[in-house]
Amino acid sequence: MNRNILFVVAEAGSSAFCVPLWRKWLANPPDFSWRVIADPEAFKIIQRENLHHAQQMRAWNSKNSIPEAVGAARPDLIISSATYSTMEVKLGLYAQKNKIPRIQFLDTFYDSQNRIRASNKQTNLPEHILVVHDAVKNKLISQNFPESKICVVGHPVWEMAL
Repeated sequence: MNRNILFVVAEAGSSAFCVPLWRKWLANPPDFSWRVIADPEAFKIIQRENLHHAQQMRAWNSKNSIPEAVGAARPDLIISSATYSTMEVKLGLYAQKNKIPRIQFLDTFYDSQNRIRASNKQTNLPEHILVVHDAVKNKLISQNFPESKICVVGHPVWEMAL
């Protein structure tokens, strides 16, 4: 069975956070399917990085329903940014309704707890929250987020530059 991952990115920084991984997967395709739905601002980064021609990349059209945006291939996992985007909220609700596990990532240090709360205001927390540093993890724990859900992964763009 072929697994299917859906990335949802709502801001330029979130898109930039994922670019190194997407480049790797485009160069060496994994043994699963993946695709991206990007907000128009996030899609500008995909275009700037010359990845927009890849079949996996699609710009978000807010006029589409969530099933139209997701398409026929039901995702087995949704990985999304954590901003204040209604797109993230809608896809979180879609994931919860369809029992699709979710991972959210915070691509920066600021406003972590509010970004997670805003994008999950109508849903359960995602199964995992990926953060860039121990300081972000500790901040979330101090705000009563479950430690077991938080994983420090660093920042791919920063780490490429070092």
